[in-house]
Amino acid sequence: MFSYIGNDKLCLIHFKILKNMDGIEQSFEEVFKEAYEQEEFNGVVVVAHQGEALYEEAFGIADIETEENLAVNSIFNLASVSKQFTATCIMLLYEQEKLDYDDAITTYLTNLPYDNITIRHLLNHTSGLPDYEDIVEEYWDGDTEKDFFTIKDLLEIYSGEELELDFEPEEKYEYSNTGYVFLACIVEKASGMSFEDFIKKYVFEPLGMKNSFACRKPNKTPKKAAQGFTTNDDGDYEDYTYNYLDGLVGDGNIFSSVSDLVIYAHALINGDLLSQDTLDEAFTPATLANGKKTTYGFGWELEGEGFISHEGSWEGYNTYLGIDLEDGYVFVVLDNGDHPDIADLVEEAMEGFYE
Repeated sequence: MFSYIGNDKLCLIHFKILKNMDGIEQSFEEVFKEAYEQEEFNGVVVVAHQGEALYEEAFGIADIETEENLAVNSIFNLASVSKQFTATCIMLLYEQEKLDYDDAITTYLTNLPYDNITIRHLLNHTSGLPDYEDIVEEYWDGDTEKDFFTIKDLLEIYSGEELELDFEPEEKYEYSNTGYVFLACIVEKASGMSFEDFIKKYVFEPLGMKNSFACRKPNKTPKKAAQGFTTNDDGDYEDYTYNYLDGLVGDGNIFSSVSDLVIYAHALINGDLLSQDTLDEAFTPATLANGKKTTYGFGWELEGEGFISHEGSWEGYNTYLGIDLEDGYVFVVLDNGDHPDIADLVEEAMEGFYE
């Protein structure tokens, strides 16, 4: 089953694992090669098992101006795939005994008026916070044509306007970018470090993820990152150079490569970064006030039978990371050509192996 929930919202693919994996790398090659030839994909794909790449290929260009080709180590903005890294930072702080999942967010973000929202609610999208994308232009006095909306701006709006919740915490599940920006703020408050420095020190450096970093504007994205493209009214590609919401981090704006994501996924599978008890809780669906279960844990969509995933979509970038926790398979697709249908391509490539 496939469903889509708007720009940079969660795109869900639900799979039943069939376990006969012979030929899955060939399936991905056929699907994505054809998509590239039909101008429906521009990016990098990897299928890995137990940390080793079975199939890895780059299709298309990294920069439309220089016509530089993509490489398998090209770096992409992960868009909402960034969220599970933010959740990992929170879990590391939990293991360091610097916070608890059931702490009120006002313990760390003291100016917010939401005493009934906890860190756990932010992690599993049950907080009821209105999404900043829906309200920012109403309350922010910046210039959306040249300024960057920052975390400071976000906190001022949610602290000063006394925005009503869309629903009471745990009443229902509703995907929230706001919650994950707040989580990045909590990482900074609990650790005493910037989010960028914390994730570098405790995630990227220990795992040897040399092509990974967090970067919020106006900090300049390193030139080695693949340029995101958008499509103009004539159907031609244009460089994506600016969006005023790129001043935020936590819900997006982590950059990485397919090889680094395989390293990260393998560390999760093997328990090299977080304890098994912590991971078990992260991969447990949230329970609503009415007793019903959601399909989301701490930064991951839970597909059942040991398969977790997340997708991302932002200006010029579309991303996917899926992990078969039981058999050790990892699937990564990163696109920088404004192709929003990569989830359909993943589903097609997995047909016969997962359903």
